[in-house]
Amino acid sequence: MKVKGVSLIMLLKIENTYEMIEIKKHLNKKSETYECDFIFFKNDLLLSKYTVPKETSLFAPGTVTYGFYWLNKNYISYSFYSKNHSYLASRYDICQDVRVVDKPEITVSFLDLILDFWVYPNRIFWEDEKDILIAKDKKLIDLNQHLIIKKTRNELKNSYETIEKIKEKTLLNI
Repeated sequence: MKVKGVSLIMLLKIENTYEMIEIKKHLNKKSETYECDFIFFKNDLLLSKYTVPKETSLFAPGTVTYGFYWLNKNYISYSFYSKNHSYLASRYDICQDVRVVDKPEITVSFLDLILDFWVYPNRIFWEDEKDILIAKDKKLIDLNQHLIIKKTRNELKNSYETIEKIKEKTLLNI
């Protein structure tokens, strides 16, 4: 069985006993912390796995999320798979200051710059565009952050299909 280029066997094989922490810092609200499974860190990319514990407005319990954190990019991405390993969607969070530390435990942190880009099998869209305008009005976003958002938005719009292929290849090569 293949799911968007990733075989079921490969998805089932991605198990790791190392735990890690994701800290998502926000400009307009309190930081969020998630406990995830660490898969690997190489070539400025950290890969994690998170299983959704309870139903959310978007996903059922048991949905598996693979987190892709690039140290040299102004975005991170999540790929979402159902319990039966069917591809559901990807989300790109425009951010800055992606950092990884390994003591006292593996932790990835980043500052979320509000704007998200969703990729579903049959559609793509930007989320939180109104929140960007509100943050600008409240001066929560500085000029540098505004430029990061603008530049990264264009980058994702023009290259998300290539990035999705890289993510699939990464999952296949674990």
